Parts: sequence; C-alpha cells; structure tokens
Amino acid sequence: MRLLLTLVALTVCPALLGQTTHNVPSANYPTIQAAIDAALDGDAVIVAPGTYVENIDFLGKAITLTSSGAADATTIDGSGCTTGVDSCSVVTCASGEGGGTTLVGFTIVGGLGTVVELDPQGCSGCFTFGGGMFISNASAPTVINCKFAQNFATTDGGGISVRASSHPSIYDCTFESNSTDSSGGGLASSEGSNPTVVHCAFLSNYAAIGSGGGISCLDGDISIQDCEFYSNFAIGGGAIGADNSNLIAVNCVVSGNSAHSGGGFWASGSNTSIVACSITGNVAFSTCAGCGGGQGGGVYLLGVVATIENTILWENVGGEVFDPGGVSSLSYCCIQGSFPGLGNIGLNPQFVDVDGIDNIPGTIDDDLHLLPTSPCINSGNNGNPLLLCWDLDGNSRIVCGVVDMGAYEAPEPAAGCPPVFTRGDDNGDGAIDVSYDQILCSGLS
Repeated sequence: MRLLLTLVALTVCPALLGQTTHNVPSANYPTIQAAIDAALDGDAVIVAPGTYVENIDFLGKAITLTSSGAADATTIDGSGCTTGVDSCSVVTCASGEGGGTTLVGFTIVGGLGTVVELDPQGCSGCFTFGGGMFISNASAPTVINCKFAQNFATTDGGGISVRASSHPSIYDCTFESNSTDSSGGGLASSEGSNPTVVHCAFLSNYAAIGSGGGISCLDGDISIQDCEFYSNFAIGGGAIGADNSNLIAVNCVVSGNSAHSGGGFWASGSNTSIVACSITGNVAFSTCAGCGGGQGGGVYLLGVVATIENTILWENVGGEVFDPGGVSSLSYCCIQGSFPGLGNIGLNPQFVDVDGIDNIPGTIDDDLHLLPTSPCINSGNNGNPLLLCWDLDGNSRIVCGVVDMGAYEAPEPAAGCPPVFTRGDDNGDGAIDVSYDQILCSGLS
C-alpha cells in the first residue's frame, strides 16, 4: 500500500523527477492532445479543472498525464468524435506504452470505442472496443484514480478494452454505467492480456449479450483485488465472467449483480480462485420456461477447476454455486445450504446491514462488515497462498489468530481475542506449524 502512495506522489509532483511540465490549457497547449504531442518521455502534462471535449492518444510516450483538480473536477469528454472515425475511444494506448505511461485523476465519458474489425459485409464501425479507453499491442499503462462513466462499445469493454497481450495496472478507479453490446460492460480483457485491477468499484455496468457486466476476461489472465461490484448485468457473470482464462479474485464484494447464468461469477474453462470475498444478493434468472439459465446465483462453473476459500456465499437467487462437474474445491466458506468441504459452515453470516439505508439489498450503501456475533469470525484458513495481509478496508487481516471469512476482517473485541486458536496451528490438528500470516505479513503494517 505504501508503494502505491509513493507512485501517486511522484505522478502528481513531476518536479521531483526533473521533468518538463506542460500545462493545459495554455497558449502553447490549448488541448490535452497538443501537450501530449509536444511531450517527450519523462515529461508531465498537468491539466487544470474543466471539461475537455477531445479524444486523446498517448502515442507510445512514457509520460504522466494528471489533473490538478482530481477526477471530480476534470473530465475528458469523447462525445465530440466524428461519426466514421476509426478511433472514438476517449483515451488510447495502442503503441506499446509501458508502465511509465500514467493516467491520473480524470473522469472519462462519452467514448464510443475503436474499430478493430470490419464486418465481412463492410459494416464499418460495427465492431468497436474500449469506449472509455483502448489498450492494445502489448501496452502496459498505469491508470490511477479515474472514473469511467457512460462509455459504450459495440463489442467489448464499454469502459476499458485490454487486448493483444497488454498488461495495464489499474488502481482506485470507478467504472459506472458503461455498456457494451457484447462482453465486459466495465472492463474487457482478451487475446493473451493480463491486467491487474486493484481497489476499484464497478457499478451498474451492462453487457447485453456476453459475459462480465463488470469485468470479462477471454484467453488471458486477470488479477482482481480489493474491488466492489454492485448492480452490474450480463448474460453470463453479472459481476465477472471468465472464459479460457486464469482468474484470481481476492478481498472483493460482489452484491446485487444479475445474469442469465452466474449472477456473481461465471467461469468456463478457466482456472478460478476466489479468496476472502463476500458474495451475496446476486441473481441468476431465467427468462422463460425451458430457456435455461437461472443457475449459479453466486458462482457458475462450467468445465472449471476452481478454488473458493474464506468466502461468504449467502442469499444468492439461483443457488450459491452451480458446479455440474463437481471438480471444484470449496473450503472454509460460509455457504447457505449444504455444501461439502473442509471448514465450511451453513450459518447466517450476520452482516451489519445487508440492505443499507435504502433498504434495498445489493446496493453500494449496504454494510457487509460482520457483527461481533458472526460465525464467520475466526473461521477461515490462514494457509491460503493468495491471502493478503489486509482486508477490503485496508485493515490488518488475522486480528485474533485466525482469519475471518469474507472481504472484511472484524476488529478485535473490546474484551480481547477469545482463546480459540493456537497460533501456528494452521490446520487445527494441535501441532504447531509455521503459520502463513507470520511468513507473509511479518514486518508489514
């Protein structure tokens, strides 16, 4: 976490690195693109608060583009893009940009995506990708503190499309009300790409006929950490969909999402790891009798070897887990109904306020922290190799010797921790082992 704070400090303080700074707007640079065109590797472009109606391309440059007033005050609006132009993504990184290409502190709206393919019958513009941001050709930009809202793509990635072996790092961003006619309403990754998504929120994104209302991943890897998914929609995987991929999700809340199959997660032919997540109030629906669907309200697995651990699955419509192959491993989970597995419990997790101030479950005002009496406290497995040293709030994990189930760790009780765990006895057999939290978290705060 300290590394990320240092990264942000450097991106907004270019003088620390001896960079040339290009200010927008100014006499020399009336637009953001004009400043990018003039910048050299290592330079910084600093944008004053306001709305800028343009579509920008980093042109392969290792530069920092940052707002001086943060995302709430600084908007790049791509809605002025001319019909018929091949690139109507608001932001483009498709020239092999590396980690030195950084975008910080903007609201990105009004994008329509980049044309990647033409219909065999000549339907120009029918296949667009990345309404808000198009990342392709082995590019690896860093995106921090941005909001992607009301962007659209006909094919993949209403908010962001990541293609062609690209591997961006995306931190502290919000994806809200983006849409696509196919997959990845918020973000889509494909063609051997492997994005890292950390501490982001996916709210009310829509994938009309594909997978992953919040995030979709096809033929690649994706790591999702400390993220929230509320009210997203897709045909497969209202929150997250993965096909022929490696999917890791840790410390995530997945609530109030809906899909034909897999209201929360949908995975086909993908190695899937879900660790320390809270998955509740999602819906898998069927549109008519005999139409199929309506299965896996929490998680839908098809031809998948999945590991789900330290996770809460509760009150998902269509069942908690649909796994017809029966090859997945669920352990140390709080799961409604009966599901076999080491350490699984079927008791009410006792969330603080499952329907929030608006009295509607599955919305962002819900409080999915655990009450002090929750059976999920001190009931997880410390030995999971994907377990992080912090929870979704950034608080320390393993407060009282044993990790809690779900995305949030309960604080230490006022009376102190109960004597329910022998530190170092990670498998509960009475023998002292080398505990995972001591190995991974020693010296970290």
